[in-house]
Amino acid sequence: GRVVVYTTPTILGSFLRKYSALSGLDEDVLRRTFIYRPVKVGASVYGVDATRRYIYTLAAATAVCTPLGAQFNSAWTNVFSLAYDPTRDVIFGLDQLDKQLISFNRTTGQGTSVGAGTLVGYPQVRSLAYRASNDRLYAGDQATDALVSIHPVTGAVTPVVTVAPDPLG
Repeated sequence: GRVVVYTTPTILGSFLRKYSALSGLDEDVLRRTFIYRPVKVGASVYGVDATRRYIYTLAAATAVCTPLGAQFNSAWTNVFSLAYDPTRDVIFGLDQLDKQLISFNRTTGQGTSVGAGTLVGYPQVRSLAYRASNDRLYAGDQATDALVSIHPVTGAVTPVVTVAPDPLG
């Protein structure tokens, strides 16, 4: 898979210009080697450390991570991907081993199961996004190449489409 780069648009532009000049590769070629996630200075950025079982905030200006409260439930040891629902003010995460959707309190970092093992059948769900216009979470499964929607209250999963494999691998 490709590396995910979290940075500001200005720093990304500088990076691309610099490494294009150094490597002789076109900026568009370099851009296809990673996934870019823009960071707005002053905005909250959240991360997860599944090994230590913490939800973190990241200060974009200093790159300092601060845990939100205490460790979350030890039953969830393989949490991948986070998505934020601003209406409910909740952070969602996926535990890949337990096939479990989890809602995390944005203040305390404590989690609650949503549904029960509703992601069984999707062995490598590693991405998650929230779409406010229809109040659904979306996740991609690398093993089945499926895109699924997930109800944020019940955890019910609905297959949306099977996507073509990434040509870049």
